[in-house]
Amino acid sequence: MGKKEKYFLWGIILIAFSVRIYMVQFGLPWVYWVDEDICTRYGIYIALNGTLNPFTFGYPSLIFYLTVILGTISYIVINVFGGNIDWHTFWLSYFGDATILACTGRFFQAVIGTITVLLTYKIGAIINKKVGFISAILITFSPLAIIESHRFAADGIMTFFCTLAVFFAMKYYNNIETKNWVLAGIFVGLAAGTKYLGAFAIVSIWSAELFIQKSIKKLLKSKVLWSSILISVIAFFITTPYLFLKPKMIILDFGRNILHMFGGHFGFENKPLALVHNVSHLVYALSIIGLLVVVAGLIFLFRKNNKLFWILISFPFIHYIITGLWQVSFARYLYIILPPIAIFSGYGLFEMFKRWKTIGIILIFITFTNLAIHTALIERYLSLPNSLTLTREWIINNIPADETIGTRFGNRLFPGNDDQIRSELDVARANGSVDTLYFKGVLYYTPDKYKRPIFKLPIITKEKSFVDKLKSLGSKIIGYKRKYTLPEIIEPLKVLQQNNVNYYVASAVYYQRYRNARKIYPIQNQFYDNILKSENVLASFGQEYELKFREVPSMIYMLNAKTNGIRQVVCKIPIHNKN
Repeated sequence: MGKKEKYFLWGIILIAFSVRIYMVQFGLPWVYWVDEDICTRYGIYIALNGTLNPFTFGYPSLIFYLTVILGTISYIVINVFGGNIDWHTFWLSYFGDATILACTGRFFQAVIGTITVLLTYKIGAIINKKVGFISAILITFSPLAIIESHRFAADGIMTFFCTLAVFFAMKYYNNIETKNWVLAGIFVGLAAGTKYLGAFAIVSIWSAELFIQKSIKKLLKSKVLWSSILISVIAFFITTPYLFLKPKMIILDFGRNILHMFGGHFGFENKPLALVHNVSHLVYALSIIGLLVVVAGLIFLFRKNNKLFWILISFPFIHYIITGLWQVSFARYLYIILPPIAIFSGYGLFEMFKRWKTIGIILIFITFTNLAIHTALIERYLSLPNSLTLTREWIINNIPADETIGTRFGNRLFPGNDDQIRSELDVARANGSVDTLYFKGVLYYTPDKYKRPIFKLPIITKEKSFVDKLKSLGSKIIGYKRKYTLPEIIEPLKVLQQNNVNYYVASAVYYQRYRNARKIYPIQNQFYDNILKSENVLASFGQEYELKFREVPSMIYMLNAKTNGIRQVVCKIPIHNKN
């Protein structure tokens, strides 16, 4: 690589890091991202209790251990520079002010997100250096990549490990050395140890070995095939050791996740098959032109019969098919395959430019400009007050302090007390007792600064069949002794009335599901119809709604049943979905 190319690449890396680190403090000192809160809380539990057992296997354990490692580094740095803070106080500080732990995790996420850009270049450069540069620019300005680098969660870290696995698998095909497939296998295990979906990256190793052996029969006899599986499994169990020691818990938690993915969020989804719906997420990630050029890139590579094409496409193809069968569909689920998708797009733009220079220049200009504008808008929105902050301020200014507020947000709306180290579900898990609070809801009081009663709403179940499946998962299948106190159908409205809840804070994602599902699930309709008939309903639009810019805060409304729409705009902020 020449000097100019090195400077250009470093320029891309610098820009990539800048757009990922800007507004890393978004939403703080409050907790905004749900997954970020989950990962951090379990990490805090491990740090304070001196155990490697997180008592949950909805996620593998590596993300929790990373929380402890990153938090420990922050703890050491703070004390070295005169902070003089003890271990317990440091970790407990998260529940009053999440800034330190959240910023530490997000900084780490921004760093590995930037390295993922570099890896995208390196993989693309295996095909052609210009393809590598174009692909790196595409993922640098991808709205999906930028948002995922702004929160400490499993998807960004899993994407980093999967990209490394694909990189070493392609290196193995080009340079048949043992270290390449061994490293690829290790990174597959680490990816799976961060989030189970990462395990499918192993198909890139198998694809490389298939083209080396040149037949499926030889592949099945290859030591690389079976050794890569063994290495990945070992790496996975090193990062999630209690999965091996607590097999019953993995069946319970993983089974619950399967029900969740294929059944939806308790039946509220009502959209096309995710195979189709996920296209909208890819448009969000690369723009409509960028996605169309992906198709062109795939065609060009296919016609050249480049073996690297088949190695590169194997993992994203398998991943897209599997996630496409789910009812639950979020943009972040596709971040894991964004690097290879960006490379296909980069190759398409490269071939367009090479064959039809004028058309290629126009397409490159439109694609890059579109993504750059979206990046600028996202960075601007991240600098605005988020929806939870606005909701909290409105509550403080308009609702009497002694009124009980119902919410699904829990401690994200108001911070919990120091003794709320673990969520209600965590306590039940740690004690091996009933998950009563998780399903019945819980009333707690905010710290002295607020002194407000908050009622965390219970899970709203879909129908009796879901409950039966969940019960069978916990007892019939594995003989697990946990006793669920789930009623056949939970009636949240009655629960709210019993707990004197007069105000309810909803989010756009639940309101949207209500609108989509009103003709399908009458039980939920009864609940939401009654909720929406009250004038005491706050709806925080924009919260966790992952299409286009719906990942970022937009607007808060008061809902009124008479108009079934907007009654009062609390604060004007650009909005992208007024439904």
